[in-house]
Amino acid sequence: MGMSPYVRRLRKAIGHDVLLSPSAAAIIHNERGEVLLMRRRDDGKWDPPGGHADPDETPAMTAEREALEEVGLRVRATRVLGVLGGAEFQHRYPNGDVTQPLIICFACTVVGGELFANDGEASALQYFAKDALPPLSTRYPLCVLFPGTEPTFFQKS
Repeated sequence: MGMSPYVRRLRKAIGHDVLLSPSAAAIIHNERGEVLLMRRRDDGKWDPPGGHADPDETPAMTAEREALEEVGLRVRATRVLGVLGGAEFQHRYPNGDVTQPLIICFACTVVGGELFANDGEASALQYFAKDALPPLSTRYPLCVLFPGTEPTFFQKS
């Protein structure tokens, strides 16, 4: 979907300055325990489906909406796996906009839909094993991407 009307209004007021943003990510696994990632069109790196919350949305609703919008899957957010934030998660988009998200990561169960790059934000979708992760856009801890893993970070490249 790209930028929501709400964020567009904020950007009109603040320009490219840093925008603190409540966000959510949908952590989705297949039957082999691999995590679903999408290759971002903006930087060519990979991340789980997710994005900024819309007004009046709960964090779980954000994760569920983003999964449907970005990867075509209807999911149910079942539990919080972690909350990420701070300067190390700041992201600069190609247009110069800077965000610093507070990302609530949810374990999600697929309840319907079909896996496909739905809204143009992803150029590819793929499930990855823990030992075969590609370069990530956001520095997600392995224990968030693969619950039960020792709490270490997968380095952003």
